[in-house]
Amino acid sequence: MQEVTTGSERPSGLHDVLRERGINRIIVVGLAQDVCVKETVLDGRRLGYETVVPLTATRAVSLEPDDARRAFEAMVAAGAMVHRCVPCGGTGVEAEDRSRSSANGGDE
Repeated sequence: MQEVTTGSERPSGLHDVLRERGINRIIVVGLAQDVCVKETVLDGRRLGYETVVPLTATRAVSLEPDDARRAFEAMVAAGAMVHRCVPCGGTGVEAEDRSRSSANGGDE
C-alpha cells in the first residue's frame, strides 16, 4: 500500500490475513482498471497469488489514450488470468481455462 503523503510503501496486512486463511487465488474487480486494479493485480502476482481479472467487472479511467491497453498487457505479462467475463452461475474456471489455453496457443 502506498502512503498518499510520502509515496512510501508499507504492507496493508491483507497478505497475512489471506495466507492465514489458506487463500491462494484472488479475483480483482473495480475502478480503475488502469490504476488501482492493475497495481493490485501486480502486487498479487508478486506475492504469489493466482490472480483473476474479469474485465466486465472493472473499468479503466484512461487518462491517456492507451492506458487501458497498457494495463491489460501488464496484467497478462505478470501472469494474471484476464478475461472478458465469468459465465453466469459458473465458477469462472471455464473462462480461466480458455484464458490459459489462449495464452498457451491453445495447447491446454
